[in-house]
Amino acid sequence: MAVETELKFALDPEVIARLENHSFWRRLEDRCTERMVSTYYDTPAHSLHAEHVALRVRRQGETWLQTVKAGGPPGRSYVRGEWERERSEASFDLDLVEDERIRKRLWEAAGAEGFMPVFTTDV
Repeated sequence: MAVETELKFALDPEVIARLENHSFWRRLEDRCTERMVSTYYDTPAHSLHAEHVALRVRRQGETWLQTVKAGGPPGRSYVRGEWERERSEASFDLDLVEDERIRKRLWEAAGAEGFMPVFTTDV
């Protein structure tokens, strides 16, 4: 299991403008970019969201990654567990989640209705 530490900042618009013009970003312009398309899943009743669990499948280059994140309430700075596994296709397999407690929560949440795509990001 990896641990993700998420930090969120509230910045004054003036500060944002100064950050955007900082030389740091110009140095990054020469870097390569990579497209990531992520689809997030939940139950029709959004029970994963209610339990602060995220389930996604992401295409990163030629690789598919299944990711489960579980932790504290969203919208705050916190640390949460993250389990990722490579996949050969755009699907997920709950049996690949190493943490038995999280895997059981996912199977229970899936119930008879299963999971459905909730939204997709394309970055």
